[in-house]
This record gives sequence, structure tokens and C-alpha cells, in this order.
Amino acid sequence: MPRNHDSFSLNSNLETNSLACDNRSEPRKIYAGCGNGEIIVYDIDTAQIMSKFTAHTDSIYQVLLKNSNNEIITASEDGEVKIWDLRSNQNSITIRPFENSDCARANLGKFITCAAIDDDNWLICGGGPKLAMWHLRSLKPMAMPQISDPLFVPNVCRIYDNQILSGGNTNSLYLHTFENKLKNEIKTSSNCIYDIALNTGSKSNRILSISGNGTSIDICSSNFTYKALTFSI
Repeated sequence: MPRNHDSFSLNSNLETNSLACDNRSEPRKIYAGCGNGEIIVYDIDTAQIMSKFTAHTDSIYQVLLKNSNNEIITASEDGEVKIWDLRSNQNSITIRPFENSDCARANLGKFITCAAIDDDNWLICGGGPKLAMWHLRSLKPMAMPQISDPLFVPNVCRIYDNQILSGGNTNSLYLHTFENKLKNEIKTSSNCIYDIALNTGSKSNRILSISGNGTSIDICSSNFTYKALTFSI
């Protein structure tokens, strides 16, 4: 964390919706996705702004580091998911799920609330459009997890161990295979799920935690089959 500053000098009138931390580069950086469509890049050690650029025409809801650390992925209210080359701050790939007839849900809108990526050129994203897995070379949706609720809007998604995890505007955490099959549905303590966190450091003691709009955090079993316990805050 910053050595000589108590906090980053954020504009108090600027909404920050997502942060991505790059600890492997020098200097270490934080990428902030903002409500005005900008990406602001901070030096972690000095807390100073290194650069910023306009990435979208509306609020950014998700910022992700791609594995190479030379690229980031952004998802926005404007309906676009973009991949950026950090060496030039240039947009290299743009996906518009709302333009795809299999994904689009015009009654809900085109906004993208969440995105996730794995090591093999697979990207999953959703929001107004249905949650779908896209192949980054063909730029086509190759899988679409089947969820019975037609109004389900994901707030968070993850790819882990050939599974798709998603949670949103219901109390259910969904686990799907890459073949779209529903593997499990875990009922949580929250009416709406905002975030999920995975401990991937230990295969024998994996922990999945789920937080939402309530005052509780749910912890799931190591094989993600049931809710093991709940912490109240």
C-alpha cells in the first residue's frame, strides 16, 4: 500500500465501480473503472495518477487484468466489453452482446454488469444480455448457462476449474459446466448477491465465500455443493 499517503487522491464527485490490482509490474499499479467511462491508473506505492484514458461512453462496472498483464478487460453500461493493450492504451477487441440475437434481452437493456476470463481465451459476461461464454478468437458466444429465471441479471461471475459461477438479483449462486449444464444451485442468506471470492491457494482447503445485500457472508464447502456456515457482520 502507499508508503507516504493515507489514500489515493480520488475525485470525490467521481464514481469508482471496479478496481484491478497489478502487483507483478514495476511500478505496481491499480486500474480504476469510473462512472464517467474513464480508466484511471494509479501507482500503488506513491498513490499518484500515472495516466488515464476514456474507455467507454458510460459507467464502467468491471475491470479485469488479462493474464499477460499487458491487457485489461472492461465492461460497461454502454453494452460493450473491451480488451485494451496497456502498452498503447488502444482498444484491440470489442464485444457487443446486445447485438447477438442469442444473448440480447431488449426488455432488460444492453448494460454489462460483470465479466471473467480464464487461461484459454474464454470470456464470460452478462447483464441485460444473457450470461454467455465467448471465445476471444472467434468472438462468438459458445456457451450460455441455462438459468430458469428469465429475469436473472448477474452481478458477479467467475470461471474456476472448468465451472462457471454466477450470482445476481436472486438469492441463488449458480454453478454450471462449460456445456451449460446446471451443476448446483446454492441458496444464500442474501436476497441479492454482489460478490463471490475463491481461495485458490489450496486444493484441499478451498473456500468459496458469498456476500450480498444482507449483513451475512456465506461460506461454502470445499467442493461447492452446499452452504457450510454463515458469518453475521
